[in-house]
Amino acid sequence: MKLTVKKVDGSIAVISIIRDEVETEETFAKSSIVEKNGTKYGVIYLPKFYISFDNKDNRDAFKDIAIEIEKLKKENIQGIIMDLRGNGGGSLETVVNMTGLFIEEGPVVQVKSSDRKKDILVDKDSGVQWTGPLVVMVDNFSASASEIFAAAIQDYRRGIIIGSKHTYGKGTVQNIIDLNQFVRSNSFGDLGALKTTTQKFYRINGGSTQRDGVLSDIVLPDRFAYLDMGERDEKRL
Repeated sequence: MKLTVKKVDGSIAVISIIRDEVETEETFAKSSIVEKNGTKYGVIYLPKFYISFDNKDNRDAFKDIAIEIEKLKKENIQGIIMDLRGNGGGSLETVVNMTGLFIEEGPVVQVKSSDRKKDILVDKDSGVQWTGPLVVMVDNFSASASEIFAAAIQDYRRGIIIGSKHTYGKGTVQNIIDLNQFVRSNSFGDLGALKTTTQKFYRINGGSTQRDGVLSDIVLPDRFAYLDMGERDEKRL
């Protein structure tokens, strides 16, 4: 690949560019330590529940969170704060595995399909990587997988949910169907696509996060408190 650049003096330069895969560290899990009255607390920020299905050796939020927990434990922290503010979700497999870092084996979420079939996704690992105090921070933009994690932690009474009054309220799964695949020619033009809801998430206590989201145990006022945002506020036909 070549890039042609015109300099200030009017001369032209052609620069050869080698294409490569770029990883932005801001999109991955990271941790820090805060200290209050001589006590250390670990803060883990997770922007999304990422995973590579093509190559399991690539970055995985579950594995990265486990690494960050071990780093914090070596610093003798007394509690962990999972910051899921602004986390719009991601891999279902990842959130189930990640929940297992904080609870003993057991159900994490129920997934019900449109054909009434219900699957219970379970953490099968009895090991718990962090048994100490746990806080999960959320806001109105914490959605989908973030809500599954927060709901499971809340239902197991494993930690405290702190943040906006409620999370986004995204408790369903949609599939996109390309309508162009059903015609042999494009004489009709672009037919567009159809979005269908095929599954719905349920908490382990049987409740749903759809529209209502996960209610915080401790509500902290924020700049979004007076704005209509969330699944309940989306326009519908």
